[in-house]
Amino acid sequence: SSTPSRTDGFAQGLPGRAYTVPFVALGVYGLGWWVTEDGRITQLTKDFESSMKNMDPAQLNSTIPPPQVMFNVVWPMATGMLTTLFESLAARLALSSDLNFLCNTALEADFMAPTSIAILSFPAEHPAFVTALWEKDGVDKVWRIIHIYKTLPKDQHDDVLSN
Repeated sequence: SSTPSRTDGFAQGLPGRAYTVPFVALGVYGLGWWVTEDGRITQLTKDFESSMKNMDPAQLNSTIPPPQVMFNVVWPMATGMLTTLFESLAARLALSSDLNFLCNTALEADFMAPTSIAILSFPAEHPAFVTALWEKDGVDKVWRIIHIYKTLPKDQHDDVLSN
């Protein structure tokens, strides 16, 4: 026997078999899990640096950047946001060799430093991630870069990010 339908209008307000939101959430989490796989962020960051160094300066400074540049601007921020949304992704990043790379190598390199800051700054609300950053001297390096950037005249800011 089936249960009688409700008469208060509540049943009509619920969507029947709504699968979209769970699939989107699972897809976003899966993407974050894929990106934070050990070594993937290191490879994406190195690819970004090599593509920026080998790019034609006219193309790099054009009003409408090429898709390759847009991808390299968006993926670090998206990765950072995913690690902010899901603490398990932040923990996975904190335990990976990518964190060593971001804190030690990328923060010292010209093109990789902004990418590293974009990835490291987002999940800074998770205590375990911040502890891992402190252990790798990542916080001190980020603050040093920000301090240098703040003390320069505004006309030299772009030079800091590209030199």
